[in-house]
Amino acid sequence: MENDDKKIMDETLDSVPEIENNKSDSTQPVGTPTSTMNESLQAQLDLALKERQEYLDGWQRLKADVANLRKSESQRLAWAEAAGKESVFEAILPALDGFEMATKSSSWATVDQAWRSGIEGVYAQLQSALVQAGAQKYGTIGETFDPALHEPVGTTETTDPDADGKITEVMGVGWKLADKILRPARVKIAHKSD
Repeated sequence: MENDDKKIMDETLDSVPEIENNKSDSTQPVGTPTSTMNESLQAQLDLALKERQEYLDGWQRLKADVANLRKSESQRLAWAEAAGKESVFEAILPALDGFEMATKSSSWATVDQAWRSGIEGVYAQLQSALVQAGAQKYGTIGETFDPALHEPVGTTETTDPDADGKITEVMGVGWKLADKILRPARVKIAHKSD
């Protein structure tokens, strides 16, 4: 039986390749990848890093594009809202002018008191709605004339040097929305006579 065991052991050892023959480099320990495997793995790693950088760059560009799109869309919506308000205000202003002309006419005093109250109430509601929506009414007696805000419709002679260039009468109030003039105030200006 001992011979049989020795025979099996010799056969087994003969079937296992010698370690010295499998080594390509005697300095590498058993089980270490060969230089070909190292090069292959390094190439795969380099490719993966390159792809990762491309994906990262693409993601960052997309993120910036989305941020720019949100910003421009927000600006576009703000512009559209302002343009819509401006359009509505410009359509309502002639109606307000009609109310104002009616209430300033000499025949207004002959209109029934109940009618006058109703008309004045509607006029006040329209003005209030414009103010609540962001419009500002301007143009008062005593203000200094500003050609960017006021439209001169006449002058009034004065001897007072402090009154020169001041508004003496408002023929039609001005309206503005934020910094945009919807309609300049129509005014008469004091002019110092020589």
